Amino acid sequence: MLDVIQLLPDSLANKIAAGEVVQRPASAVKELLENAVDASASQIKLVIKDAGSTLIQVIDNGLGMSVSDARLCWERHATSKIKQVEDLFNIRSFGFRGEALASIGAVAQVEMRTKRPEDSMGTFISIEGSKFKKQEPIQCNSGTSITVKNLFYNLPARRNFLKSNAVETRHCIDQFIRVAMAQPQIDFTLISNDRELFRLMPTNSKQRFIELMGYQSHIRLITVEEKTDYISIDGWIGEPTQAKKTRGEQFFFVNNRFIKDNYLNHAVFKAYEGLIEKDRFPSFMLNISIDPRHVDINVHPTKTEVKFDDDRAAYAFIRSVVRKALSGLLADITPEDDAVSHFLNQGKQKEFPSTIEQKVNRSFNPFGSEAQNYSPRIHPDWQKFYELEDTMPVQQQEIELENPARKEFVISHCFTVNDQVIVARVNGHLKCIDSKHAQLRVQYEQHLRALKHNPIASQQLLFPRTVVLSASDFELFCNLQEDIKKLGCDMHAFGNNKVIVNGLPPNLTHKNEKDLLEGLLEKYKQHGQELELPHVEQLALALSYNLIDSSKQMEEEELKELIGQLFNSNYPDISPAGGKIILSYTQKDWDILFERK
Repeated sequence: MLDVIQLLPDSLANKIAAGEVVQRPASAVKELLENAVDASASQIKLVIKDAGSTLIQVIDNGLGMSVSDARLCWERHATSKIKQVEDLFNIRSFGFRGEALASIGAVAQVEMRTKRPEDSMGTFISIEGSKFKKQEPIQCNSGTSITVKNLFYNLPARRNFLKSNAVETRHCIDQFIRVAMAQPQIDFTLISNDRELFRLMPTNSKQRFIELMGYQSHIRLITVEEKTDYISIDGWIGEPTQAKKTRGEQFFFVNNRFIKDNYLNHAVFKAYEGLIEKDRFPSFMLNISIDPRHVDINVHPTKTEVKFDDDRAAYAFIRSVVRKALSGLLADITPEDDAVSHFLNQGKQKEFPSTIEQKVNRSFNPFGSEAQNYSPRIHPDWQKFYELEDTMPVQQQEIELENPARKEFVISHCFTVNDQVIVARVNGHLKCIDSKHAQLRVQYEQHLRALKHNPIASQQLLFPRTVVLSASDFELFCNLQEDIKKLGCDMHAFGNNKVIVNGLPPNLTHKNEKDLLEGLLEKYKQHGQELELPHVEQLALALSYNLIDSSKQMEEEELKELIGQLFNSNYPDISPAGGKIILSYTQKDWDILFERK
């Protein structure tokens, strides 16, 4: 029998590795920018076209490379950052595996120009699909310029999986922001489709954060700074009053490396508990400084996930430090609430309480006047819901709705349970309807019709208003603004991350325009990741969520109107997000439930 195991050719192995390292244009942007920072550059310029699928170019004035290094850096596992196993536990540079350039070169057409300051001539290299096409001396500036053209040109399936230019551009901007934010001493420039989005001069970390987030000068940031022998933290957090509906302004860094860690994010949110509404998110930029021996960054090929040797200590420390910073603003946060002093006095703790102390009002009497004043919202004719005869006469308070695609039906005796579930009698059968999902279905189909056929008229505001967005959200808005106008939102981009609001849909004029726009963009991004909806459906669903008011107590006629609209929709049983809307109970169902014979 012939042997069947063989070594893969380097070109194929590089393509496989590229699937993990270079997932989209933004992945290449991240790797190239971090390489420029590692090269001690003081000026870095990023140029992208067509969201990076056509062109990604990173130009820096760093150390450059010799002729042999320029050739060798494109080989797999070629790196200057580590030489022995022990170096893996003392990594302070961004790159160290030697996979990024080889992966990029395997799935794109790449050109590199590089020169060291002490050399008279530089080196030009051309690569296509891991194959070297040309290497020759060239006259160029000191530093390195890498041009990536036609990403995934030899992997059409991967190219087809890319999202729209709006989405991919936003990911590229996000990667640029993450690198630039942690390196305020470096001059950064970002140009997209010949339009300059950022020109960042060297500054301090606070000013860099303000410039990148598009904040106004009056926005106050609270300084966070604490040092211990084990772990230190510094950065900025936003005031509770400035919390937004978007998650896009939360940044965690470990030794200046951007990371994604929901556990640490929860520590910050926990510190804000009771100070902001549940559907809002604080802005923060926090950099954790820790000995590399206590944190493992070699967890995932993208190097955005890390593992601390004591996660619970890091969690407790972050929560305590942020809470301490907030205590300077709010008198009700007392020193006793702050656990930083305990952490500092005891050193790195190995044990933390697994339960959270709950504050309760022990003087509350459940049989006292407070309890007696409570009255549940029960419909006075609740008994009638259990009269489940096959036919039901139309009474005076009933409304009759007709759906051309369905038979006629009648609705009566509506009430809600906890303002969340609507209980109604429809054609003699008991229906339990999820109020939120019902509203979502109705609004979603209305907005979908507006986007495809009948745009919603806008009600003009007395005075135009201005909303300032983050750079990535502003770029997303620019790509969506024509469709947003069809939904009755008269808004247009004004430059410098500003959006002018001239009008809103008639049923949204009571909304804060900043909350509305931020909530719309946040839901759009969220559904794009979770539901993989087409662009138009994604936008219709995003605005629909902003119209739902779960706290509103609807009167009976409003409930009937909602049920009528629901049953006239195309898919009344299923929410656009996939949740179930209606539970129906017939006489047979009751017989089974009560085990009647």
